Amino acid sequence: MLLASQRDKILTSAAFLIGFLTPLLPVQYAALWGLVPLLALEADSRQSSFLVSFVFYLALSRGIVPGSCVFFRDGSLIRALCLWCSSAFGLALPYALLSPVRSSSKTPQAMRLVLAILASALPPLGLIGWGSPLVAAGLFFPSTGWIGLALLLLLYGLAATWRYVRLVLFVTALALTPILPIMEAIPSANWTGIDTAFGRLASGSADFEEQYQREREVFADLLRKKRNGELSADILLLPETLVGRMNPTTHKRWRDFLHHLDDKKVFIAGAEIPKGWKYDNVMVAFNDPTAHSGEVIKEQTAIQRCPVPFSMYRPLNPWGANADIFSRGESSMMYFAGEKAGFLICYEQFLAWPMLSMMSLKPDLLAAPANFWWCRDTTLPAVRERTLKLLCALFGVPLISAVNI
Repeated sequence: MLLASQRDKILTSAAFLIGFLTPLLPVQYAALWGLVPLLALEADSRQSSFLVSFVFYLALSRGIVPGSCVFFRDGSLIRALCLWCSSAFGLALPYALLSPVRSSSKTPQAMRLVLAILASALPPLGLIGWGSPLVAAGLFFPSTGWIGLALLLLLYGLAATWRYVRLVLFVTALALTPILPIMEAIPSANWTGIDTAFGRLASGSADFEEQYQREREVFADLLRKKRNGELSADILLLPETLVGRMNPTTHKRWRDFLHHLDDKKVFIAGAEIPKGWKYDNVMVAFNDPTAHSGEVIKEQTAIQRCPVPFSMYRPLNPWGANADIFSRGESSMMYFAGEKAGFLICYEQFLAWPMLSMMSLKPDLLAAPANFWWCRDTTLPAVRERTLKLLCALFGVPLISAVNI
């Protein structure tokens, strides 16, 4: 029998509750994701360690099923279930392969647990590495950056070595999580994010009629927001995919409209730039004063390094979005008046790897445009929000968000 003891049943139930409830509770409760490795460590066997982790990831990512059915127009339930279970299986696998062997010496035990945690956050598994226990450092060690991350991993190493340390960490985390506030850095008044509600903005869509209708709606909405005084900041972040496929004609139309809307403000909007059969999913800065070099205008762009696997990123397919998975994020930066802004675009906001690699470049703020029309009625936006806020709190970086639903 897979669950050999009553204790394993309790551990699995606890992991399920953490995954199920944390998207519904206040944001700081996502720090409880950090308890899942401790629960897996307490299991009686590697199979049970795997099951504890697997159930947590299934519960946390349950929004994949309804979201996938909406995203793919055929609404295939079988595909949705396969995506859901395979991602949870992959993220739980390190806890089975690297689960500490209790008969081994203390140092290998600590290393195995730390490696299991890192394996679920770094590529290749980092491409699906949401629900990372590393986000707990954002609540318990705010504004400490890499030092806080190292302290968290050190605590995991100690927990793997001594059982009483596990107990102390577990009780302390449960006691402090409800009362500790998230220490969010205040963003500059020069920036603001503008949420929209345009519904389906499909990545990779090249349908001319759909894109033309989208432009009319977006332009009308921006004109309304200007009349209502909602465009007051100097730099305005708009959601991902708002422009759609950007050819020379589309580019000129957007550039001209935003210039006439307000040429003193920078508008940053999501677009897809064709590159042969594939495309780059990017954010483009319109009306940027630094883009002018004589009569030539070259807008700044920030690329999405980790597109959604299977739906956008298809490495074995001639179509789909380009990826730059192992980049630190140099191509995902923009610069405005000496301020360095790092961009995490949509799916990247669920993952630890894109955020951690970008923090090595020390951005002054994090811009987080997204397009969640396909999962707006699921728990996925809540998972994204918790991951972003806790990791930003860890590094003390202000967050600017703009979402289309």
